[in-house]
Amino acid sequence: MRQAIVALFGFLALVSLATGASAQTSYHSAPLGITFPAELGGFRFVRTTDFEQRQRGLGTGVYYNHPAPFIAVDIFIYDKTERVPSGHEPAAIVAEAQQALADIHAVAASGLYADVKVHQGPTACRAGGGVYQCVSLDYLRTPKDQPAVPTRSLLLVTGVKGNYVKLRASWPQESHAQAEPIVDRWLAAFAKLLPPN
Repeated sequence: MRQAIVALFGFLALVSLATGASAQTSYHSAPLGITFPAELGGFRFVRTTDFEQRQRGLGTGVYYNHPAPFIAVDIFIYDKTERVPSGHEPAAIVAEAQQALADIHAVAASGLYADVKVHQGPTACRAGGGVYQCVSLDYLRTPKDQPAVPTRSLLLVTGVKGNYVKLRASWPQESHAQAEPIVDRWLAAFAKLLPPN
C-alpha cells in the first residue's frame, strides 16, 4: 500500500497542475454523500481519477483549479481499507498527515521535487471554517525538460464519514500574496459542502 501511495504522489506531481478540458463537469462522491459541482468557491471542476482501479483503498481524486492566479486543488477521498475516525484530532488522522508529508519527501528523492522546506506542521489549524491537520511547505516542482517552478503547497487532512479527506492546494510562490485569500475562500466553500460527521 505504501509503495502505491508514493507512486501516486509521483503521478500527481506530473498531473496536479494540468489544465486540460474534461467531458466530466461534476462528481458525486458516494462515500461522502455529496456532489462536487462544476464551480466551487471560484474554482472550476477539472476531472476525477479513480485510484481504486490501481489498488483497493486508494479511493478517488477530485481536481479543481483557479485560472488567475493559477491555483490547483487536489482532493483525495480514500479509506486504505481501514476504519477511519472522524475529525482532525484522532491519532490515525495525525499519522496520515505525517505520512503524507513523508510521501512528499519520497517524491522529492525521486527527482520530481527539490528543496522541500516545511513551514508548518503537521499541526492542527483552522482553515476556511474547517479544522484539519495542516502542513504548509515550499518546494521546486521539477518537470522533465522544463524550468523548475518554485511552488507553495498547503496540505490538509481530516476524517469524514469513515474516509480520509486530504486536500492539497498548490500555486507558484510568486503569486502567494494573491493566492492565499483565494484559497481561503475556496476552503470556506468546501467546508460548507462537506457533510457533518
